Amino acid sequence: MVNGDATTRERHGAVALATHSASTASSGTAQPAAAKHHRRIDPLFDSIWPFLAIIAVLVALALTDFLLVEPAPTARVALLVLRLVAGSALLILTGITLQRLFAQRAKLSQALRASEERLVSSLSDIQMRKQAEALLAQEKERAQVTLASIADAVVTVDTSGRIEFLNPAAERVTGWPLDEARRRPVAEVFAVVDETTGAPIPDPVARALTDGAVVEAEGNVVLLCRGAESIAIDYSVAPIRDRGGNTVGAVLVIQDMSRERQYAARLSNLASHDALTGLLNRREFEQRVRAIVEQREAHDGQHAVLYLDLDQFKVVNDTSGHAAGDELLRQVGALLRPRLREGDVLARLGGDEFGVLLPHCPPAPALRIAEALRKAIIDFRFAWKNRSFTIGVSIGLVNLADGPHTLASVLSAADAACYLAKDKGRNRVQVYRPEDSEVTLRRGEMEWVHRLHRALAEDRLCLYSQPMRAIHAPATNVSHEELLVRLIDEQNEMIPPIAFIPAAERYHLMPSIDRWVIRTAFRVLAERRASGATLGTYAINVSGASIGDDQFLDYVRESFARFCIPHASICFEITETTAVTSLSKAAEFIGALREPGCRFALDDFGVGVSSFTYLKQLPVDYLKIDGSFVKNMLADPVDAAMVEAIHRIGRVMGKQTIAESVETAATLDALRSVGVDYAQGNAIAEPSMFAPPGARMRHVAERGRSESTRAPAAIPRATLVSRLTHDRTQR
Repeated sequence: MVNGDATTRERHGAVALATHSASTASSGTAQPAAAKHHRRIDPLFDSIWPFLAIIAVLVALALTDFLLVEPAPTARVALLVLRLVAGSALLILTGITLQRLFAQRAKLSQALRASEERLVSSLSDIQMRKQAEALLAQEKERAQVTLASIADAVVTVDTSGRIEFLNPAAERVTGWPLDEARRRPVAEVFAVVDETTGAPIPDPVARALTDGAVVEAEGNVVLLCRGAESIAIDYSVAPIRDRGGNTVGAVLVIQDMSRERQYAARLSNLASHDALTGLLNRREFEQRVRAIVEQREAHDGQHAVLYLDLDQFKVVNDTSGHAAGDELLRQVGALLRPRLREGDVLARLGGDEFGVLLPHCPPAPALRIAEALRKAIIDFRFAWKNRSFTIGVSIGLVNLADGPHTLASVLSAADAACYLAKDKGRNRVQVYRPEDSEVTLRRGEMEWVHRLHRALAEDRLCLYSQPMRAIHAPATNVSHEELLVRLIDEQNEMIPPIAFIPAAERYHLMPSIDRWVIRTAFRVLAERRASGATLGTYAINVSGASIGDDQFLDYVRESFARFCIPHASICFEITETTAVTSLSKAAEFIGALREPGCRFALDDFGVGVSSFTYLKQLPVDYLKIDGSFVKNMLADPVDAAMVEAIHRIGRVMGKQTIAESVETAATLDALRSVGVDYAQGNAIAEPSMFAPPGARMRHVAERGRSESTRAPAAIPRATLVSRLTHDRTQR
């Protein structure tokens, strides 16, 4: 019994020790969890104390047996009862205690498993936290590498405007290393001024933090670098916000714009300067003149404009090549610049033309400056490959106080004065005066250039025809006619050739007009021929500029082939002056078209001093006696003798003669007595419409219509085209 009690005591001690160990382990490994579940596990001693009481009774009974050697029967019975009761109670308590121990063991196992799960979860949380920290470190490293790699400078500041971070680009731009810049006010590191005025710009970072909005640079900004020159930049500042939308700082991005500003300045220079000479170009010169003109309207000031055109420049270009011409222009530009005042504007307007603007310059000093420029150029010797050239310059001078009030009128007046200087012998200064009739005439011719371009584009030219009658031959259905070109102006008024042909000749528009006349006349003749009419002989006047055009002969040939016009129906007129000036070209043109059947007339014959000398070299069919002789032949014996002499020379050379400007019957009788073959003028017939304006447009609109809608054929005629002489009577 004593041995059984000892065994029981050892088992309880082990359970208690295990419970304590588990509690200790649990408290050691998961102290918060053990404290949480302490209320679920009852103390073991609350279940063991009854056992201890019974054991104490049993020990007392054993001692009584030991001390009572011979106990009385009553005592023995009492002891026996006590032992039985104690044994039963012990058994009952043992069962109850074991049941509780098993329950406590189950609870302990559950607590241990829960602790293990929490431990595993904690370990998993620690691992995830370490992974997150690793990823965060990678992202931070990547962000730092990115910031270090980008070209833009990046600066971050806190809410108080103190610097927290600068990337390497920001260190390079500002001149501040990160260690020195950290915790400094950003205005100390990032100081910017306006590039134009130099005025300081308020701290944009403070503005972004205050307004909570993005702030960008306005205009051209310059950053004052530390220990270096200032650089052109562009910047933007944006506030940094957390997840709650609270501003926790700002980021400043700086872009170095030095190269872009240099490119912009270079492009601006190219846009405003001549690439060859480095002087201002025409566009910039006109802007400067416009500003002066507008300023003069507000502030009455005296200014002057010079228009320079080099003389003999074409000789250098043609004899030594364009490289020599370019070098000459460079040297002329360098020659003129030192002879101008500070603030004067020198520009190359194009070709061999230069412009000078003299602000705040009265007429007398302006004339002295113009003469100084002229003298410098005339004294200049241009050397090129062992050759020396002397050039001159024609200068037109316009004093703005004299009247021109717009840019166009100023430039037009200067151009007209310059060309008048050329007409008067070149190498001179011509001052523009509004009352000067010569300058006014030249300006009028220059204005005709734009009007003629518009008239050609809008198809406002037209053709009239004036018949010529054979004086001695009987009347016939086929009569010679001359086509007269006219212009319908913007007000739908008829303009005679004498008003616009001189301007067209001077400004090289005659080839375009001649092409229009040929194209229009051939189209009308083709329509008449298609309608069944028999064509007569039609002659068209050709200008000297067209004779000298290498492509004009090919154009005429293509027109014959395109419209299928018989060569024998066309007679080209060439003025005597053109024939003498371009003798070889005229002879080539006549020979090329006379062979297939075209005929030729020498117009305005007798006005040149070399008429009879060159007549033998030109195989023409008709001589047209100039109208200045015909009109006065009744009153002036010299004119009558000239008419008779021209007719006799023509008769000897086998050429027929045509008298122009026959205005009276008496003149016609005088011509008949001389023996002139044909007469033309109002005494014969007045001009009538041959091709109305807009004929080309109508031809396009009517193309494709049936033959029944076309106009009936006109009586066949032979027609000649004149531009000047026969229109004087129509003025």
